[in-house]
Amino acid sequence: MGRVDDHAAFVGTYTGCAQRELFLGEFVVFLALVVRNVSLPWIFLGRKFNTSIYKFWSKFFLDYVFLVFPALLVMTILSQSLLLVTSVLFACLATLLVFVICEYLMSPDRPSTKVVLNRIIDEQHQPTTFLTYFRSCMLVSVAIAILAVDFPVFPRRCAKTEKYGHSLMDLGVAGFVFASAVTNRLKIGNSWEGKTTHKGWNRWLRSSYVILPLIGLARTTILTVLDYPQHVTEYGVHWNFFYTLAVIKVVSNALPRKFPLFWSCLFGTMQQTMLMQGYESWILDGDNQRDTLFSANAEGICSLMGYLTIYYLSDALACFISKTGIRVKSWIECCWRLYVFALLFFLMQLGAEYAFGPPCRRVVNVTYVFAQMSVLTFALAGFLSVQLFSVVAWAANVPHFCVDDSPWCGVQPCLTTSINKSALVFFLLANILTGLVNLTIDTHNTDDVTAMFILISYMLTLCVVVHFRSYVKISRKL
Repeated sequence: MGRVDDHAAFVGTYTGCAQRELFLGEFVVFLALVVRNVSLPWIFLGRKFNTSIYKFWSKFFLDYVFLVFPALLVMTILSQSLLLVTSVLFACLATLLVFVICEYLMSPDRPSTKVVLNRIIDEQHQPTTFLTYFRSCMLVSVAIAILAVDFPVFPRRCAKTEKYGHSLMDLGVAGFVFASAVTNRLKIGNSWEGKTTHKGWNRWLRSSYVILPLIGLARTTILTVLDYPQHVTEYGVHWNFFYTLAVIKVVSNALPRKFPLFWSCLFGTMQQTMLMQGYESWILDGDNQRDTLFSANAEGICSLMGYLTIYYLSDALACFISKTGIRVKSWIECCWRLYVFALLFFLMQLGAEYAFGPPCRRVVNVTYVFAQMSVLTFALAGFLSVQLFSVVAWAANVPHFCVDDSPWCGVQPCLTTSINKSALVFFLLANILTGLVNLTIDTHNTDDVTAMFILISYMLTLCVVVHFRSYVKISRKL
C-alpha cells in the first residue's frame, strides 16, 4: 500500500464500538463537569471572580484538569476503563455532596421546595449555559480525536467507520450540525421570522456564507499542495467538513423556518430513497471509480440531505426548548423531556435498523440520523442536568453557591465559555497543529508515553490560547 492507503487503513475502522460506550463516555464528561462546579465554590469559598492573574489562571488549571484531562484519558490510555473512571468520579462527587448537604442542613436560611422550584431564571442567570457546555465539550472531544487518531494510543474502534456501525468520531459532523441548529434557534427564540439581514459588504464578507467556503477551499488547496495524506472515504477527494456546513447554512437560511419537522421528514425521505436506488452500494462496495468531480466527492455530496435531516430535527428540538418557562421547575421539566426525546430517537433508530440496516456515516442513512440524534440529545439533556445542579443549589441558598444574584459567580470564568466564544479559532488552530505534528513526526509508530505528552501539550496550547483571548477581553472591559 502507498502512503495514503496506509494512512486511511490506520485511521479507519470496520467494526466501530458499542453505542453504549458513547453514552458512557458522555456520562464521564457530565460527572467531571459537576465535580468541577461543586468543588470550585469550596476551593474559592464562593468568592467572586477578580482580575488577578493568579486567580484567573488558577481556575484555568483546575478547568483543564476537570474538563479536558478526563476526556483525553478516556479517549486514549483509559479507553478500556470507562466504568472505572465513572466510578472514581462518582465517588468524588458523592463525597463532596456529603459535605455540601451537611452544611446546607445546618444553614438557617433554607427556602421551601415550592420557593426553590418557582425561582425565576431570566437572561441574567444565563439559562442556556448548558448549550455552552455542549458546544465547548464537543470541540474539546473533536480536537483530541483529530490528532489522537493518528497515534496507536487511540483505540481503533473509536475511529471513523468505513462502512457500518457506531464510533466516537462518527459523532463529529453530526455534532456540529446539531449544535448549529440548536444555537440558531435559541438565539432568535420562538420567532418564525428570525432571520438576520447582513448590511454592508464588510458584514457580508465576515459572515459564514463566505468564511466557511473560503476555509474549505483553503484546506483543500493546502492539503493538495503539501501532498498531505487524506482519508478519502471521509468526504471524498476535494470535499471537506467546511463545505458541508456551508451548504447547510445556505439551505437553512433559504427555506422557511416555520416547519422544521416537515423539512426533516422531506430530506430524510429523499436521502433514504436515493440510497435505496443504488447509491449506497455504489459508494460502499468500491464500485466508485472517482473519475468525475461528483464521483470523486460522492460521500460529501450524497450525505448532504442526511445532514439537513439532522439539522431540521435538531431545529425542531430547539423549538421545544425555546418554549421553556422562566422558572426552575420549567427547566427541570424540559430536562426530563429531553431524556424522553433521546429515548424516542433511540427507539426510532432500532426501527430504522430493522427496516434499512445499521447506521452508516459515509452515506448518512436514516438509521445514522436517528443514532446521532439519540446520542446528541442525551448529551444536551446531560449538560442541562449539570446546569440545573448549580441553578437549584443557588435557588436553595446552599452555602458558597448563592453569594450573588447569579448561579455562576462562584465558578466563573470557565474554560467552556472561553472555548465557546473562540470556537472557530480553537477548531482552526487544532487543525493547524494536527497538520504540523503529522508533518513533523511519524505518528503511526509513536509510543504511548510520547503520544500522551504530545496530546497533553497540544490541548494545553489550544486552551491557553482561547483562555488568554478571554482574559484580554475581560481586562479591556474593566
